[in-house]
Amino acid sequence: MLYGARTDGIFSILFAVIAIVAMAVVLVRPGASIPAWIAFGALGLCAVVGFSDWLLFAPSDTNLAASGQTRILDIEWGVKAVFLAGGGGAISAFIAAQDLAEG
Repeated sequence: MLYGARTDGIFSILFAVIAIVAMAVVLVRPGASIPAWIAFGALGLCAVVGFSDWLLFAPSDTNLAASGQTRILDIEWGVKAVFLAGGGGAISAFIAAQDLAEG
């Protein structure tokens, strides 16, 4: 078993933290739209990481390692959650950024 936080999942965590900080800035400074756009970009990147992993590992893929041993790659619920939450959060941040930009 390979945990996502030991591979490219660390990027999802980093992007999520950036989005949280950016939206916290929006709460403190209600008229600022730039942090909302930053959150939109960061959450969009979370969705891209989750979606790319889902595409790469969704069908159980049997690979032959260099040592000659067979290993089965399969994804768990975390990759799907990163994709869905990142995409939903990106849509929400986009709507917030649009509203803040319009005034």
